[in-house]
Amino acid sequence: MLSLRGVRPLEFANKRIVGGLNLLTGRAREYSLDVCRALVSDLNEQNVDHVVVTGDISNLSLAPEFELAREILMGLSLPASEVTLIPGNHDSYTLEAHVRDDFTRVLSPYLKGDLPGEIGDYPFVRIRDDVAIVALSTAHPSPPLLAIGTLGPRQIRAAETLLAHPEIERRFRVVLLHHPPRSRDTGWHNRLTDGDHFVEMIRRVGADLVLHGHLHRECRDHLPGPKHLVPVFGINSSTWLPRDRSRHASYNIYELPSCAGARDGNDHHDDPRTRPLRVVRRGFNVRRGVFSQLSAT
Repeated sequence: MLSLRGVRPLEFANKRIVGGLNLLTGRAREYSLDVCRALVSDLNEQNVDHVVVTGDISNLSLAPEFELAREILMGLSLPASEVTLIPGNHDSYTLEAHVRDDFTRVLSPYLKGDLPGEIGDYPFVRIRDDVAIVALSTAHPSPPLLAIGTLGPRQIRAAETLLAHPEIERRFRVVLLHHPPRSRDTGWHNRLTDGDHFVEMIRRVGADLVLHGHLHRECRDHLPGPKHLVPVFGINSSTWLPRDRSRHASYNIYELPSCAGARDGNDHHDDPRTRPLRVVRRGFNVRRGVFSQLSAT
């Protein structure tokens, strides 16, 4: 989302000048508030239980962008406690933005975990019935032309502790991070620098679903876990309409199995988490100006 309300020219005297030039030379035309409004309307109509946003809710990590994002999120019929947000690299675009942390200041209602801790500390966890959402941050400022992310040893250790905790482990564990843990579509300039450590952590303690952003394209992977493969999903930006129509705005609805009592016994073959997820993909129809179903698997 792009908003330049009240932005001073001095705020572009850094990496933002590169991103700003990209927007001025055409990319800004590929973002529309009409798509955002259609997205919110469609999410409300689908009557989903929870919404997760895996980062890049801004282009240049400017305070007016975060304020606009908050206005749009407030249009959802769900309370902030049922909308979970994590930052992307565009939300921590420069060192100045990282220090000011307008992302946390403006969007704090969507960053509150259920356990004690400061808002803006990661990981945080939200427990919703038999689902546990573990939210991580890979976002930090990087030099111009780079879009790398890092979790760091402390965050990976904390995530492992959470995922292994009995109250979390017995639930359906959804892990959120912006950068994909591994992908053929990333290179040295936009990778998760410690993705291999994340993969090894999941191999030790497991999870049931990993969701990421960053690539703005549909992608699927699996990570090895201690008992079963862990599905990994990325999706197009939900508000971007680039020239490549295959990457037009879309989002996924994940229908999660009930996990009540699923790990009370030792036979994981009867665990509903080992069954394929039902995933409904909905995308923006440019001609009609609405979102509609593209596929269901």
